[in-house]
Order: sequence, then structure tokens, then C-alpha cells
Amino acid sequence: MIRILYVCTGNTCRSPMAEYITERLAKEYNLSDQIIVSSAGVAALPGASITPAAASALTRRGIDDAERHQAARASQDRIADIDLILTMSAAHKETLVARYPEAKDRIYTLLEYVSTLSPLAIDANGENDNVTRHSPGSDIADPFGGDDDMYELTAAQIETACRRLLEYLRVNLGKA
Repeated sequence: MIRILYVCTGNTCRSPMAEYITERLAKEYNLSDQIIVSSAGVAALPGASITPAAASALTRRGIDDAERHQAARASQDRIADIDLILTMSAAHKETLVARYPEAKDRIYTLLEYVSTLSPLAIDANGENDNVTRHSPGSDIADPFGGDDDMYELTAAQIETACRRLLEYLRVNLGKA
């Protein structure tokens, strides 16, 4: 069993998108019983809903239950039992490492972590390529305040990264 926590700023767009995409992929890869996924924000307003544009981007991916999302704040209690903490930006990672230094070995940016799993990079369109357009520690595009196209770009980038993560977990879970 692996527990994954996605973290962004307010927990109303990028990290919940990663949470719901990972849940969908876990079902697709028959890993639902081996992965627990959640999300939080470093400055979240607890109980806030996912943004409508983020929910729409998820709906276009066949995820219709994002309206159940309620933002949660990253806290010591929330991260204590988490195996892997994946942030949406280097700034989020730095904030978490400063607040929770005991967890520093479990905190990565999403793109940084998946870059260690494969030689391929993730480009700005969310596609695999052999050109290193994102170095380890790069950020997932922040669509907040943007149009639907920006949210779609972000969702595609997240989905590509999460797909790589789940493919890795499908092969490696249970080998420890």
C-alpha cells in the first residue's frame, strides 16, 4: 500500500486535479486497492470547492465526481503517514520542506519525481518527448484565473505525469 499526497497552494485546482486523475488511473491499472491518494494546500481555505474550470477539465477526462472535493490544508497530521508527497511547484516543495523537515525525503515536485522514473521529459503540452523542456523540480502550469484552454493544458500535463507514476507503481508495487 502506498499513500500519496498532492500539494499545491489553495487545493482548489492543481492538486485535486492530480488526486482525481490518479484515482481514475489507479482503477484503470487495477491498483485502487494498493494506492490511497489525497490532496492538500499550503494555504488552503478548508472546505473550499474545486474551481469550476478544474472540474470541467476533469469531466472531459471522464471524472464526474470532483464536485465532492473540499479543500484541506497541509499539516503535520496530514503528512505524518504519507509515503510520497508530490507538489505542483518547487515553491510548494520548499515551503513543505521548511515546515516539515522530517518529511524532506518524501517530498518532491511531481515532475521531479516522475523524471527519475523515465528518461523522457514531459513537455508543456503534457506529452512525452526526448527534449528536456522540464528539468527536475519544474512546475506544473498554474491555470488559476486562466481560461479553459489553460486548465486543459494543466490537466494534460498532470495526466501525463500521473500516468507515468501509475505505470511505474503497477510494475513495482509489491516487489519490496
